[in-house]
Parts: sequence; C-alpha cells; structure tokens
Amino acid sequence: MVLQLAMELPFVSYAALFIVSFLIVRTVISIRNRSKLPPGPTALPVIGHLHLLSPFIHQTFQKLSSIHGALMYLRLESVECVVVSNPELAKELLKHHELTFSARKHTAAIDHLTYNSSFAFAPYGTYWKFIKKLRTFELLGNRTLGQFLPVRTKELHHFISFLLDKSKSSETVNLSKSSETVNLTEELLKLTNNVISQMMMSIRCSGTGDQADGVRTLVREVTEIFGEFNVSDIIWFFKNIDVQGFRKRVLDIHSRYDSLLEKIMRDREELRKNKKPNDEDVKDFLDMMLDVFEDEHSEIQLTRNHIKALILVRFFNSRYRHNNNSSRMGIELINNPETLRKTQQELDQVVGTSRLVQEFDTQRLPYLQAIIKESSAKNRIDYWNPCFHLQLPVVMIPKVVATATFESIASGCVFDFFVNCILKGYIKNFEVHDPHRVGRIAIDLQGRVNDCRALTYRQDIKAKDIEKYKTLKLPTRQWGYVVISTPDGVLDYEEAIRRNVGRQVLGYFH
Repeated sequence: MVLQLAMELPFVSYAALFIVSFLIVRTVISIRNRSKLPPGPTALPVIGHLHLLSPFIHQTFQKLSSIHGALMYLRLESVECVVVSNPELAKELLKHHELTFSARKHTAAIDHLTYNSSFAFAPYGTYWKFIKKLRTFELLGNRTLGQFLPVRTKELHHFISFLLDKSKSSETVNLSKSSETVNLTEELLKLTNNVISQMMMSIRCSGTGDQADGVRTLVREVTEIFGEFNVSDIIWFFKNIDVQGFRKRVLDIHSRYDSLLEKIMRDREELRKNKKPNDEDVKDFLDMMLDVFEDEHSEIQLTRNHIKALILVRFFNSRYRHNNNSSRMGIELINNPETLRKTQQELDQVVGTSRLVQEFDTQRLPYLQAIIKESSAKNRIDYWNPCFHLQLPVVMIPKVVATATFESIASGCVFDFFVNCILKGYIKNFEVHDPHRVGRIAIDLQGRVNDCRALTYRQDIKAKDIEKYKTLKLPTRQWGYVVISTPDGVLDYEEAIRRNVGRQVLGYFH
C-alpha cells in the first residue's frame, strides 16, 4: 500500500505541476495581450464577463459602454469580442472591413439544422447575392405578393371569425395565457404561420393533414432550439461533450425535418411532372427554388440541401419577427388608450363600419401606419440586439480587424445598434410609445432607413456614376442595395452596372 502510494505521488505531482504551469503561462499571455486590447470590465476566471450580461443585452452594453468607452472588450469564456458603441467608429469599421464582417459564426444547432447552407449566415458572395435578389424580386416582389392576396385575406377572415365565435361564447379575449381566455399571441402566431407556410410550400400549418402537423411541430421545435443556450458553443472544453443532451436533440430534429422536407419536395416534383402546359397555378417559394434547381444554366446551382435550409430559415425568421411585431403593437395599443381611440376614430372615418379593413386601405390610414412603424422600430431594435436569449455566437462576427489604436485581434465584434441610434438622435424616450415621432425614427416597417436619405427624390444618375453613388450612400455592400429605374426595368445597382444602364434612383434600402 505504501509502495503503491509512493509510486503514484510522482504522477500526481507532475500532473499538478503541469496544470499550474499551464494556468500561469495562460495568465501571463492573457495579461500581455490584454494591454493591447480596448478597455473593458474585469473578467472572472473561465467565464470571463458572462456574469455581467442580463437578459436585456442592449441595456447592459449601454451601461458598460458609458463606463468603459465606445470601444469595449469583452470575453465570454473562449469567445472574445469587441463592442462598438460609437456611430462614426461603427461606420468606419463597416465601410473599410465589410468583407471581414460578412461571415458570421454558427452555433452547433444552426450549423447542423441548416446543412451548413444558411442564407442568413452565408458569407458575402455570389450565392448570397443570388438568393437575396431571388427573395427580394421574386418571393417578396409585388407580383407574387399580389397573387397571394386571396390567401392572406382568407386567413385573416379565419382569424376574425375565431375571435367572434369566442366573444359570442362570452370568453374574454386578452393577452394572458389562462386556459379560460384566448391567447392572442398564439393565435397571431398561427395566422402568421399559415400565411407563410402557404407562400412557401402551399401547406396550411393549422391544417389537419400529416404534413401540416409535421411542419407545425418542427417549426416550433426549431425555433425553440435556435434560441436555447448551448454551453458547448461558449466553453471550449465542452465543445465535444454533449453535457446538455443538446446534440442528440439537434440530430433528432434534423432527421425528422429532412424526411418531411424530402417527402414534400418529391410530391411537388411529381406534381410538376404531371402538370399540363396551360396550367397557370401561382408559384410558391418551393416552386421558385425547384425552377432554379432544375435550370442547368442558372447562375447558382442549388442543391436539395440549399432548398431545405432556405425554407427552414425563412420559417424561423417569419415566426420570430412577424409575431413579435403583432404582439408588441397589440400590447402598446392596450397600454395607450388615447392612441387606441385615435386609431379607432381614423378607421371609422376612412373605412367605415360596414366592411373589414383591406390591404389597400392602409395607404389612406397614416396614423395606423405610424403605429405600425413605431412598434416595428422598437421590435427591430430588440431583434437586432447583439445577443438574444444569451445566444451569443449567433451574431458574433469573426476576425475583427485591428484599429489604429488597438493592435490585437479579437474573435468577434458586436455593433451596439441601440446605443448608436440613441447617439444619432434616432431614438428618444425609447420606452414611450409615440406614433407622432415616426418621421424621426431610423428603421421603418420595410427595413428602410426612414431618415430624409431613405427614399430619394428619383434623382437622375448615369451608369458610370452608379458605383460612386452606391459607395457614398450604403454603409456596406452586404448591408444594402440601390434600386434604379432604367429603360430595362427596375434593377438593383449591380445589374444596372452589368448592363451599363442608368436613369433614376428609386431608393436605397437596408
């Protein structure tokens, strides 16, 4: 026993010496590199600055930046990042190093569930530009949106009929989650999912079929797992250890999602083969993607995995953003009775009480538009919070370049959108719902900059000046594009340069 203990002691001593030496060397290197980094709060061992973050990340960054300056260094265990809270510095970094910021870090869930082919996290390049153009001018173009107007109208009627039936049965309609009430948040989510799923794949999520049930279940599960905190994404020595059972769940969801989408795609391909030449059915997003997939001369050769990833990301974005917009607007109206009264008064004057509000009525409802933009602006600030639900690596942009002052390179960068908008004067009294200030808010419903620079006065522009105009107006190439009316039709600036045509600038969008 004594001999065995004596033999084990050298091994224990060597192991302890190795660990202590490793920690000392790492600390020395960290201190040396720390002197070259921007200022920041004191970090704790292992977790770094994770303990300083609250659920309201933008408020945390605002508070810390007021103490440590506009350029601040944070370490979230093995993830290093720099927080930029100065508009001029943010613009400088984006303009001069845009390609560096175009590739975003994936979490394990996003990487696996999107087949490593996600448009949202793809680097700026031919694929990114092609999908953006296809989405903007085909899926979300005026022609396609007009063709799906009956779908949106029908779903809205379903929603209103449901509320009327509940009101007649003397059930209270509010935003609570009580079993005795109607959960408006959940019903608005169903409405959004039904519209989006029919535009994407001509399937109604609230339907009773197996495919509808599968889509509904998987969309909910994917949304939940995208927003969950995975310790393996933050702490490096847990990278290959599934301590939460997270990887097992991701593989299970991926397997079921892949089988479901593969079946939907095969059914659609069979339907397209049997389709008669004179049939003129409305094309959904899946049809558009299959057209590109089958086109041998397409600019981009899409794979089946590309199509599945694009559908998944579109569902996730729509579920998160549209539902938040609707819920926030409802909450703000309930909390502001005077705003609600003015809205009802405008609706009575413009639409009357004999019919439902139609989409074309919105052009004659400026106050309602202002409410939507005010709610959307607040929600967009929340949506663009650098981190939501502590899902930090999703928005960490790798390889931050050195500035003139700080030479070290961190592994991530966060642009504090909230603070930058406050400093620029776009946001004042953020917590107050005020539709009358819409003309001064930076972001409107369509994602345009709602400043005087947002939509131009259709100024004339020559083909040779497009590149210069684009460089002057856009923060970066991947953050926006210029739309130009030309003799060849409405084109984005890249296509106009390629065709060497110009005429009038319609606007520039982000």
